[in-house]
Amino acid sequence: MRARFLLTSPLLPLILCVLLAQSLHAIAWQPESASWQLIKETDQQRIHTAEVAHSRFKAFKAETIIAQPIDAILAVIAHPESCPLWVDGCLQSKSLGVRSFADRYGYALNHLPWPFRDRELIVHIYTRSQEPGNVSITMRAIAQNEALPDYVERPPALESTTRIEQSHAQYTLRAVNEEHTEVVWIQHMEPGGNLPAWLVNIMLTELPDKSLRALSRVAGQPPYRDSKIHYDTNGQVIALTLGNGKPLNVTANSVISYPAPRRLTGRESQ
Repeated sequence: MRARFLLTSPLLPLILCVLLAQSLHAIAWQPESASWQLIKETDQQRIHTAEVAHSRFKAFKAETIIAQPIDAILAVIAHPESCPLWVDGCLQSKSLGVRSFADRYGYALNHLPWPFRDRELIVHIYTRSQEPGNVSITMRAIAQNEALPDYVERPPALESTTRIEQSHAQYTLRAVNEEHTEVVWIQHMEPGGNLPAWLVNIMLTELPDKSLRALSRVAGQPPYRDSKIHYDTNGQVIALTLGNGKPLNVTANSVISYPAPRRLTGRESQ
């Protein structure tokens, strides 16, 4: 009876449109199968772009090796208020709620040149590791009508900005040795509004180039220098302490027991 109702319902076209939109969005982000094209290469960086199905905006993949320990690099990326220090164009960032170091929510406000409106977004940030010295961070934008956990404070949309509702970023950090870290940054977003695709696609080169250079510089400064990642016995990231000893992204009730530190093995440090 239910199936028959759906087939004859006047809502069927709307249902199909919703399902199709969800399907196209899922198809739109497949970085593993993207046809990456190298567009810029220096001694320090390789930047690729790729067309994204059903989108006017390209994705980018930036690869570099930074002469800083993985602990310091993760400390910068994971610090809720560090975005303006290293991400090109970022004006403000803050934490909106923390479930654990590995699972939290954040907010960022990004500048665009006049006459375009600045962009803001809420992101769900998830950090995981396959083993010590190999960490990935994903950041997914939260849509305006998407439900949030009770511990997350949703900020009201600013009248002077446009909120980004579709964005996916992934950072993969791999310790080359104790003083060098390979960083791979992949990102695609739908910036919303009436931004011309050519403008956004041009900025794809500048954003990772300037940001990764700043990331290297900031990671060598206090309080990020001498930070320490803490893993559990399975090699999963459970916490990070800054160089000043302050734990990062913990709740008021967090009680963290740090296992004995694990040094990188010979295979992990290659």
